[in-house]
Amino acid sequence: MRLAPALVPVSGIRMQADRFRAEAREPEHELVLGGVRPLAAVLAEPARADEAGAGWEAAESTRFGRYACRMWAGLLAAEQVTER
Repeated sequence: MRLAPALVPVSGIRMQADRFRAEAREPEHELVLGGVRPLAAVLAEPARADEAGAGWEAAESTRFGRYACRMWAGLLAAEQVTER
């Protein structure tokens, strides 16, 4: 008997916990993440000492947050918002 997948709250949305189960078990993902890890663990991992300084957002305390800011900062700095 297969039970219905659990729903996990993530940033105000709910998603199926096993939706990407096969992808999480791919060797590349296990190599980068150190094994199969739940999304909540990936999102909560604190930033490392070498992820600080120039180019890193000090206000973000998680690795995910710092990498997200590092990736999007250039685009957001160049964005021009106009009223229509």
